[in-house]
Amino acid sequence: MLKRNSCLFLRAQKIIVVILLIPVFAVISACDMTETGGYDYQSLLGLMGKDKSDVLESLGVGEEQAEVQTQGDQEEYTLDVPIAGKSYKATIAFYNDVFMAFEFVFDDINTAYQNAKKLRGSMETLFGEKTTYPGVVSDGSAYFDDVTDISEIKEQVTYYEDWTPATDSAQMEKMAGEREFSRIDMRFSMAVMKADYIVVGAKYTMIRDSL
Repeated sequence: MLKRNSCLFLRAQKIIVVILLIPVFAVISACDMTETGGYDYQSLLGLMGKDKSDVLESLGVGEEQAEVQTQGDQEEYTLDVPIAGKSYKATIAFYNDVFMAFEFVFDDINTAYQNAKKLRGSMETLFGEKTTYPGVVSDGSAYFDDVTDISEIKEQVTYYEDWTPATDSAQMEKMAGEREFSRIDMRFSMAVMKADYIVVGAKYTMIRDSL
C-alpha cells in the first residue's frame, strides 16, 4: 500500500483547501485503459460522487477481489487490474460511502506520463477548462501542463491540475459530512516518488473560504 500523507494547497489568501483523501496517488500504465472495461478513465470519472454500492456493482468489485482498508469515514478497495497482459494495483476510495478518488500504480516514467496525459485529457473532455489557481505551487509540487517533455519530470515532485465540475449537491454534502465547504474541486495528480514508482489519479478536494 502507498504511504498516505496529508496535503494542504493554498488557493488564494482567503481560501483553504481541505483534501478529503489522504493518499498520494499511484501511477498508471502505458496501455489504453479502455481495454479493462469499467476501469477506463472516463468511466471512473463518471462514477465519481456516486454511492459506494452502485460503484462497486458497476465495477464488479467485491471484498473477495480487493483488499479493503478503513480509516475513520474513509474506505479503500485495492485490487490488481490486468492491463495489456500485466497486472497493476488500482485503488478506489470512498468517503462517507461516496466515491471520491481513484488511483493506479505503475513502474516506469514513460508509461506513467503517457497515461497521465490520457487522464488529464479525459478530465478536460468531461469537465471543460481547468480551474487551477495560478502561482501557488511550492517545493515538491508543479503544474502538470508546464511539462513539455518527459525529460523535465523530476522525482519527489507532484504534478497537478484542478477542475471545478458540476456535482450533485446532496451527494457532496453526504460525502463532506460535518465539514463545511464553499465548493468541491476535482484534482488530477501525478506524484513521482522515484523513477520506478509513480502516481496518477483523481480525487475530490473540498474548498472552504477562510474567516
